[in-house]
Amino acid sequence: SGRVSAAEFYSNLRSLVMLACGLFRGGQGQYTWNRRTGEDGFNLPWKQSIDDADDEKASRARTDIVRFAIAAAVGMKLHLRLSGSGYYEGYLSPEDKWRLNWDRMRLRTLMSQGEFQDIDGALRVEETHEEHQLLWGTKKTESQVFHERPAPPENPSGDFLVSFEPCYRQLLV
Repeated sequence: SGRVSAAEFYSNLRSLVMLACGLFRGGQGQYTWNRRTGEDGFNLPWKQSIDDADDEKASRARTDIVRFAIAAAVGMKLHLRLSGSGYYEGYLSPEDKWRLNWDRMRLRTLMSQGEFQDIDGALRVEETHEEHQLLWGTKKTESQVFHERPAPPENPSGDFLVSFEPCYRQLLV
């Protein structure tokens, strides 16, 4: 049942992205592209020369919907990773924490600094100073760390603690 629900979630995300990409109209450049693509002499540089502000807005909206859909998929995977031992037992092993950090790094590449800080702050997982410096010290994404360093950083106290305390406000309507 859980696998089916997860597969349905990812399938629904894909459907949302495809629907959005198909329905965002754009402007004159998109209109012409949809009707003249494949004709002799009509190519991408010509289409780009007739793009207007509406084409730019539609392109930005398509990019954002794809970016947020991928972030939602990574967030779902991150939540499933945490729900095993993290939220149930209150701690993560160094290997699980390293995998969690990989998912956090993937999220960081998809989000602005502010968006990422809001999401990352809600996780409430213990982090060592070494780990923070290695991954987040430069305020840029450092994904090469996961390729250069095969073993996760050790926590002097053993496992990494996960807080059970809620860190979000109640939704008020």
